[in-house]
Amino acid sequence: MIKKIEKEIREFLKNNSDEKIVRKYARYFNEGYDSYGINKEKFSRKRDEWFRFCEKNLTLEEILTLCENLIKTGKYEEASIALDYFNKLRENYNK
Repeated sequence: MIKKIEKEIREFLKNNSDEKIVRKYARYFNEGYDSYGINKEKFSRKRDEWFRFCEKNLTLEEILTLCENLIKTGKYEEASIALDYFNKLRENYNK
């Protein structure tokens, strides 16, 4: 199930990428900016939709594995999804 969700996320990001958006924000990242360039509103809606699906269909451990896989790619939007999910799940963490 994790691989299926990863594939859906990446397909959405690739299909909705915009080079103009990449160029617009790349100037703020001196160390490099590896991004798809997704419209902010469209991205936020889809990210929240995926989270609701994951929350209902995956265990906490599976969601965290998904997040780790997304961060490993180095793509800005994928890491953004993972960090958002880590934050939304913070009540489940312990010391």
